[in-house]
Parts: sequence; C-alpha cells; structure tokens
Amino acid sequence: MPTPGLGEVVPLRLLSRIRLIELVDLIHLAGVGALHQVQDNRRFPLLLSLWAMQGQSEQIRDLIRRNFDGITETNNHVYGTVLEHYGLTMRPPFTLDQLTVVLTGLVQGLAIRSAVDPAAVPLELPDTAPTDNTGSTGGGA
Repeated sequence: MPTPGLGEVVPLRLLSRIRLIELVDLIHLAGVGALHQVQDNRRFPLLLSLWAMQGQSEQIRDLIRRNFDGITETNNHVYGTVLEHYGLTMRPPFTLDQLTVVLTGLVQGLAIRSAVDPAAVPLELPDTAPTDNTGSTGGGA
C-alpha cells in the first residue's frame, strides 16, 4: 500500500542530467509531481481512514508505520542523490530520514488541504523580480 515515491515522480535515470535544472525548479517540479501522485493515489484516503483508527490497534499502527518506512526508504535514495548532485549535505543534528519525513508530511498535508480548498494550494510559482540584499524588489513607493 505504499504511496509512490519521489523516484517515480523524477525518474532516477534523469538525475544524471539534474545539473541542467535549477534547484528551485527541480523542487517545484518534484513537489507538484509528488502532490499529484498523492492526490491521484486511490489508496491515500484508505491510509487516512486507517490513521483515524490507529489509536485502537497496534496492528493498524504497524501497517501505517511500514507504509511510511517504505516511502522513507525510497525517497531517501532520491533525496540523497539530489543533494549529492548539487553538492549539498545534511548538517547534524539533521538527517536525511528527517528531511524525508518532513517533506512526506508536507506533501500529504497539502494533498488533504487541496482536496477541500484547492485555492489554498497554488501549484504555480509566483513571478519573482530580482531583489537586493534587503529583500526589496526595488522601485519606489
């Protein structure tokens, strides 16, 4: 019952070309792709239903935990490869597992929110103007 991992959104064979993509664009594409995969996953509502019952059963908690472990294992490989390609590393005390858990929770939370309030989860990046060091876009008042 695992939710598809990021490796299915950004195929691993493309990671060798990853330097051709700006990191912010890759994050956006992968995030939108991951969100769509969760939204389109017919088993995701079942996972939520099971989660609602997890307080009553260790067996259900174990099933959900194993699902999350599979997602973490798959996405750790992808995130680790992406970080390596961009010359980035996790700084202690933070770990790759923690990054994966946070990003998984973010995507799943956004999928839940967008199901009831799609306008709250825009999928397009806003146009941005160059900024100076103060964060100002320049121009006058």
